[in-house]
Amino acid sequence: MYCDVTTGICKDYDELEDEDEGLEHVFVCHRRYASLFPMLLGLVPPDSKKLGHILSMIEDPEELWTEFGIRSLSKHDEFYGQGENYWQGPIWININYLILSSLHRNYMGVEGPYQEQAWSIYTRLHDNLIANVFE
Repeated sequence: MYCDVTTGICKDYDELEDEDEGLEHVFVCHRRYASLFPMLLGLVPPDSKKLGHILSMIEDPEELWTEFGIRSLSKHDEFYGQGENYWQGPIWININYLILSSLHRNYMGVEGPYQEQAWSIYTRLHDNLIANVFE
């Protein structure tokens, strides 16, 4: 994943297939679960601007946030809900668990500019997932 911390743009290196040209390797912008892995693994420092961009992407309803959990792909991506749809929009409980775990382990208890935002996301996501599973 490539993330420009000054603009908040996250890009993944992907393979695109062109009917005439064949397979092409390019950087494309997909805001998806893969964009979250540096945060999920605790690799993003608690005071990093990159963390702020990742947290904002998580809690934005126009990107990944839903009342049921975090989407696997941004609502604005051209591939959202298209094709076989496996990783193109559905909510995966295992990734949502990793998000909660990382927020709890790496960001809620550590002072920094995003501690309050991490608490807020954790609390709302936890409540949404519990309500979704048990209702």
